Amino acid sequence: MIKKSISLILVFAVVLCIGGCGKSKKSNSNIADSDNTVKKHSPSCITLLFNKTDSLNPYTAKTENNRLVAKLIFEPLVKTDNNLQPVNRLAESVKLEGRNCTVTLKNAVFSDQSPVTASDVVYSYNLAKGYGGLYTAHLYEVTSVSAISDNTVSFNLSMADPYFANLLDFPILKSGSDKITDSDGTAKTPIGCGRYTPADEPFLLKQNASFFGTKGDIKEIKLIHAPDSDSVSHYIEIGATDFYYSDFSGNNIVRMSGSRTDVNLNTLIYLGVNTFSPVLKEKYLRYAVSSAIDRKALCKDAFFDSATPASGYFSPALAEARAVQSLKPTSDLQITVDNLSKMGYNDRNQDGYFVDRNGNRIVLRLLVNKESQSKLIAAKLIAEQLKSAGIEVKITECGYAEFVRLISANAFDLYLGEISVLPNFDLTQLVIKGGSVAYGLNNEKPDETKPDGEQTEKTQDGNENNGDDTASTDDRGDSPVKLIYDEFRSGTASISDVAGTLITEMPQIPLLFKHGILFSNESIQNITVSECDIFFSAENYKIK
Repeated sequence: MIKKSISLILVFAVVLCIGGCGKSKKSNSNIADSDNTVKKHSPSCITLLFNKTDSLNPYTAKTENNRLVAKLIFEPLVKTDNNLQPVNRLAESVKLEGRNCTVTLKNAVFSDQSPVTASDVVYSYNLAKGYGGLYTAHLYEVTSVSAISDNTVSFNLSMADPYFANLLDFPILKSGSDKITDSDGTAKTPIGCGRYTPADEPFLLKQNASFFGTKGDIKEIKLIHAPDSDSVSHYIEIGATDFYYSDFSGNNIVRMSGSRTDVNLNTLIYLGVNTFSPVLKEKYLRYAVSSAIDRKALCKDAFFDSATPASGYFSPALAEARAVQSLKPTSDLQITVDNLSKMGYNDRNQDGYFVDRNGNRIVLRLLVNKESQSKLIAAKLIAEQLKSAGIEVKITECGYAEFVRLISANAFDLYLGEISVLPNFDLTQLVIKGGSVAYGLNNEKPDETKPDGEQTEKTQDGNENNGDDTASTDDRGDSPVKLIYDEFRSGTASISDVAGTLITEMPQIPLLFKHGILFSNESIQNITVSECDIFFSAENYKIK
């Protein structure tokens, strides 16, 4: 889904030391609000922000900080790491056979000592399926789930998916524990089997003595009530929290110091292309536009070094696709010139734009959501870069609602889009005609062109692939992209084959992948992160 995104403008001025339960260069006086007090701490304690009026139930929490804290209380079957690879958590094994996935559970118990069973997984799946958020989206392929023994769960799928394990990140809680209430009728935090569990004392998590994995040095986590962005900024400024995370979806300027860890977000910023356009239906022009863009400059100047240039449709963090994704981080104007020449644009006019033999130049309208500061800056940079390459771009700025209306009506040449790529790397809703966000896509009759200047790929038998096979259609007229995804799901093509076909067909123009940033107290060591869990290595934290 294309997100409404107001990008955060970062100011990395050093104005404070992050403190909390861990040691800090700056000593902090006791910090209190009307309900809780954060005391000076021991080296076995850290401090996090949360909202006491919100739940720590991962399926009902509404605030980002509470959803992040909940990841310390609950465990999924599988997590993905910062390189987008699956890591088994409650799953002892994950076996994929066609349209079935069988998960065998580890010998784990909940914090109340009751065993984690397949029935608990089924119960949690049903909560996740009805959640309506991220976890629901990740389970789109599942048609049914059943417990076939106490420790074995069977997932039936609507289609084969070699990377389905990456989608098994929904939190597992004890069956029925989400319905437990206190004497006032307020729902209690459900029972989990994660690294920490709520203590009897308010605003405190304690290490879960029953956790199935490593039990680290951090024995307690103190929670500070921060109900809104102003209070979050306040606690950061006075050094009251040991961690602060931002995915840059807000519009506050955050000033903080400490250690910085980049989180690879599987979020692609791209140029959507209207291939119904007489000129943009030609892949030569899409290649020309792509090679004229300085992606590195976009990352630096529009996204404030919180992004990585896209080398293709899949994140550069994905090792399996890295070798075949060949888009360059900086512009290569010779490739642009060569591709324009193939379309008959061989000369420049007095304004510096390429023209055909009749003196006609290419003029492209770029649509951008003006509510996103980063995208607005990026659009202006792209227009300048393409002007230098001899292609005129006119920017249309509009509010988000109008932006959605126009792209839905295919009323654009190019648009600046953003999509969260699913953990199983399924981009079919974007890159195949008829997909829910495949705006402007008309790939029924692909042409025979190949990106000029890109390296020739080798097939498995060592022969050079000149692009003819990926540019053909079958008897049904299916596009090469649909064909390769069908082969990928059937197991006859790899993710690198998909990546290579997408580069060749280029239904959109990939620009960059966004980063999140986890700021932390510099005295905390052994921090690893992932988009799935920013506290990925919490059980291994150490304080200097």
